[in-house]
Parts: sequence; C-alpha cells; structure tokens
Amino acid sequence: MMLIFAEKQAAHNTGRGCAGGRPQAVRLQSQKERHRKKYRRIRRPPSHAATKEVRGSDQLKTAVRRPISVGTLEHRWPALRARWIQDKTDRLIMAGRYPNALFHYTQEKHALWGILEDNFRISYARERIVGEHEKVGFAAPMVSFCDLRLSEAADHIGTYGKYGIGLSKEWAVRQQLNPVSYWNRKSHLADTTIRSMKKFFDHVQKIDDLDDHLDMARLYHDLLDIYRVIKNYEGDLIRKDGIVTPNYRFADEREWRYVPAWESSFRAYVPLDEINTDEKKAEFNSRIGEMRLEFEPGDIRYLIISDEHERDELIEHIRHAKRKFDDATISRLSSRILTVKQIEEDF
Repeated sequence: MMLIFAEKQAAHNTGRGCAGGRPQAVRLQSQKERHRKKYRRIRRPPSHAATKEVRGSDQLKTAVRRPISVGTLEHRWPALRARWIQDKTDRLIMAGRYPNALFHYTQEKHALWGILEDNFRISYARERIVGEHEKVGFAAPMVSFCDLRLSEAADHIGTYGKYGIGLSKEWAVRQQLNPVSYWNRKSHLADTTIRSMKKFFDHVQKIDDLDDHLDMARLYHDLLDIYRVIKNYEGDLIRKDGIVTPNYRFADEREWRYVPAWESSFRAYVPLDEINTDEKKAEFNSRIGEMRLEFEPGDIRYLIISDEHERDELIEHIRHAKRKFDDATISRLSSRILTVKQIEEDF
C-alpha cells in the first residue's frame, strides 16, 4: 500500500495522472488556449451574413454593444457614422423641426394676465415691405405668434418680452392663422408685386361706373390681403422706443399671424401716412376694441413668466379669472408654467 501511494504522489508531483495523464504544464497551457479561443470568438466582429438583416440604428447598436477590434472599427467607422447621421436626420424629419405650439410674447406681466382673462386683443401693427426700387408701408389689425421651440426662443424673448403663452397648433389651424411669407428685398418679387398693386389701385380710381368700381375695389381689397402676411426676410427693426436694429433677420422669428377677415366694420389695410403716430394708432385700435382672438383653456400648452416668485401669483390669477378655469385645468397649467431662467438653462 505504501508503494502504491508513493507512485501516485510521484505521478501527481510530475504532473501525470494514474492513467497516463498529461503533465500539469501541458494542462495549464491547454486551458489558456481554450480561454484565448473563447475570447477571440467574443471579440470577433459579426460576419456580413450575420448582420445582413440589421439595418439603421440597430446596426450601430450592434457595433457598439459587441467589442470590435481597433482595426475593424476604423474600417467600418465612416459607414457607421454616415448611417447614424442619416438615422438622426430621419428622426428629426419624423418629429418635425417645428414645435406643436405657437408662442405669443409680451413685455408686460399684466398683458399676459389680460390674455388669460379675456383672450387676445387685436390691434393694428405698422409694417413695411421694401424692395430694391419699390416700397410700401401700411398697418393692419393682427395678433402675432412665433413658431420657435423653447430651445430657440432666448433671443426672441429678449426682443419681445419675458412673458408668454403657448397654444396648440391645432388651435392655430382652427382659427385660420397663417405663417408669414418672407421676401428677399433684392428679388424682383417684391418690386413687381408692389408696383402692380399701385397700378391696380390707379386703375380702380379711374373707373366711372359705380358697380364696376365697387367690383374692382373689392378685388383690390382681396389682393391687399397678400400684404398682410408678407414681411421682408431681413431689414431694419424699429422698436417702440425708436431704437433701430439694422439688418435684423425677421425670418428667424418664424412668425404666424392672425389677421381678421375683411369686414366693413373696420379697415383691414391702412396706408402708413394715416397711422404714423401713436395717437392715430390708438384711434384706429379703439374702433376694433371689442374684437378678440379667442381660445379655450384646453388650447394652452405653456405659460411663461419672468421670475420664479411670480408663479404663485399666476396660479392665483388663473384660479380667480372670469374665465373660470376648472380645478383639473388649473392643476395642468400649474405644471406647464416655465420661467425665463428655466428656458435658458434647461432647453
């Protein structure tokens, strides 16, 4: 028995088993080789056949999740990057560049309070359309909005005010709002349109027959509607305090306008020389003082205030407004109140 035990011990020490086992060094080397092969299988990039059905962002995810050798990654990176850019572009197109809300900004807190209380008041805005050789100035009753995401609104807020309200696009469509058409002052379109409208007006004035004159006057007025949704792509921004910002890019505002339909009770188009002072503008606004652009509480998407300390005041105002917001709406709107600081930092 002692002899058998000694033989087994000697076999163990020399790395051999009782039945002709391999030396320990050989076994260790074999284990390392198996681990190495397994590791190579994990790191081996998927074959073309294995990834043939993978498309789009899934291909990128596969490449990211599976370890790839540096050489393989360098070889495939241009194609993967191009695919990633295309997928991102597709997602942006599907989501749409524009938000699902239109925003109206104002300088005064009480103006926002008034909108929540009694809808939008319509007022005359003075406009200028300038071409290379022709120009026209006029005023038209309207309410303006911008089609900017909150992440893009910082400059707009600085220009038009730190208080605002965002309403759904569905509401805008129902109320017949329209995006503004921006014209390059260097293009022939501005000059030819302004010139043609002037000639049309001169022609209408020369018509002696009353019925024909009225018919042509109505047609002329219908054509003037085009002016009410046109703005220069770029030009001088004249502020209320008289400060002029040259080469201001109006197209960056992506403006939408509500312009009321032409009615005999008010003038939808007023030449600029008839409304070129604040007193004259106030007089024209008094004639349409009862006109409103209406919305329902359910149409509101966001409310914007200047400072955090105004949040409770706004909620209290909504709670006691004549419009009578119900508790569910007040709760929803309370969560949709944003401060200018939040917009600047979080969007």
